[in-house]
Amino acid sequence: LYAKAMGAVSGGAGGYVSGSLGAGMEYPLSERVTLYAQAGAGAAGGGGIDIDGGAMAEGEAGVSLQIASDIEMTAAAGVIHSFDGELSSPTLSVGVGYRFGTLGS
Repeated sequence: LYAKAMGAVSGGAGGYVSGSLGAGMEYPLSERVTLYAQAGAGAAGGGGIDIDGGAMAEGEAGVSLQIASDIEMTAAAGVIHSFDGELSSPTLSVGVGYRFGTLGS
């Protein structure tokens, strides 16, 4: 399970924010490297992005590298799509994550 919040502070979409909840799966390649896929839905708006009503869905697949016991770096590619507006776009992301826990472990 995941919860994610993102935003843009500059560029043509400055002021855009999104939040989503979803689920995913992981496939470990080694002790530190994991492939993952996840999908979720949430709300977004602002920044002049046409996301009429705010409801959106997203999915991504990527790789994570564990750099400490609860900290990981990630790189992923995916897609975001609004249910009612014109937003439908591929996404690329690079990030640092903190793992609070894993369901079932």
